[in-house]
Amino acid sequence: MTGQPRLIRIVGVRVLAFALVAMALQATLVFLEYWRDNDGLIRRIIELETQRIAASVQDGTTLTVTPTIAERYAKVLTTGDTGSIPDATRSDMKGYYLRIRNLTRGLVYSTCEGACLNLLMPEGFTPPAFWQRSLRPGKPLSFAGGQSFESSNGVFHIELIVVDDPDGLTNVVIVDELLDHMLLPMTLMLTLVFGATVWSVRRALKPVSAAAKTVGNLDLAFRPGPIALDGMPFEIASFGSAVNRAIQRISDLIQAQKVYTAAIAHEIRTPIAVIRLELETCDDPRARNALNDLASLTYVLEQLTSLARLDGMVEQTFETVSLRHVAETAVAAMAPLVYEFGKVISLEAMGDPQVRAIPSLLELLIRNLVENAIRHTEEGTEITVSVRAVGVLEVANSLPGNRPRPGDGKSPPPDGSASGARLGSQIVDRIAQLHGAVVLRHEGPAGFLVQVCFPSSPQGTIPTQFAATPGASKSIS
Repeated sequence: MTGQPRLIRIVGVRVLAFALVAMALQATLVFLEYWRDNDGLIRRIIELETQRIAASVQDGTTLTVTPTIAERYAKVLTTGDTGSIPDATRSDMKGYYLRIRNLTRGLVYSTCEGACLNLLMPEGFTPPAFWQRSLRPGKPLSFAGGQSFESSNGVFHIELIVVDDPDGLTNVVIVDELLDHMLLPMTLMLTLVFGATVWSVRRALKPVSAAAKTVGNLDLAFRPGPIALDGMPFEIASFGSAVNRAIQRISDLIQAQKVYTAAIAHEIRTPIAVIRLELETCDDPRARNALNDLASLTYVLEQLTSLARLDGMVEQTFETVSLRHVAETAVAAMAPLVYEFGKVISLEAMGDPQVRAIPSLLELLIRNLVENAIRHTEEGTEITVSVRAVGVLEVANSLPGNRPRPGDGKSPPPDGSASGARLGSQIVDRIAQLHGAVVLRHEGPAGFLVQVCFPSSPQGTIPTQFAATPGASKSIS
């Protein structure tokens, strides 16, 4: 069924959508939590910034300034004179200030002078491993703090002063926290949940797929037992039970139809035979017409009986048979009837392909094709049964000398417009289907051609005189 979305896709998209919504909500909550906690933000900024700067300090004695550090700390932004640092309580102080000290060897780097130094630890004082101090409440953040690091040349202490945070370190820290503590773990969890969901749905639907295949094979020849409900979820198993009941009802209906058809055909045959005997003793011309009608009725009954018994014959064992031998047998049996109707039949064997089949069904197929040709073509028609080496059986009906068929509309098509002809075509199609063959019908200026292509055989070449106009061919698989 094209256009129908797969359940796995539906579930997967919904799981992904709800997970993304959950991640967005969680990210909002985390953002609000960090945004309200100024002390926590200050601590994280000091930790991250001092760690980045510490990576630029070589052996605790010299500083290799990276472009980011140089851009941020080499120049101090103020609204007043930049030559000296104003008092820390003044409102015109803005930007980032940095001091790095080796606690045993002295100053390593500094952009802090004058009153700025009042906000940092005194040089003669050994600072704690970590400290922080808020300079102004609220946002943007203004604070001072520092952190100590060990090196091969002793301990060095990195101190920062941030006033109004013009570079947005607050946002950088919040994004970093979201990535490290929420987005990455939740992405991993989402991947596992999505994979587990898809796997679970696929596993749960596996017995459903097998059941669908079983139900799809339900036809007149193959009547499967109940589909297996083992492993199905309860909700799907309930639907499977309903399908099993439907299969049983269909099987019973098919069996009843076959019995009913066979019974009618059998019960009517006897009174028809009695009527025929009575009519044959009458010399009235009307009796002759009635006999002809009875012959047509008998033919229809025989077709119905064959169709009803056909599925029972499917249970017979298939065997490897010679398609040429089957065709010879069928043509020999049908020849007297063909000649009686003033027509000609011949066999062309261009090979001896071996096919897996039930011989009696193949003979029935050929007999129905020949009977259709007998009853629905004019006198003098040439009926040719051909066997090709590629495993293709053909029955062609052509007028003598390939004369065109009369265009008066009275000659029925190869399928036949009468009920008997339609039944014959149904029998041919059914036998071909049971053998996995394809039936192709062609109508051309010289007559009709029916090709039966058995499995693993390419379709036969259409002779020129039977070449159909576009759309005139029909295949039955």
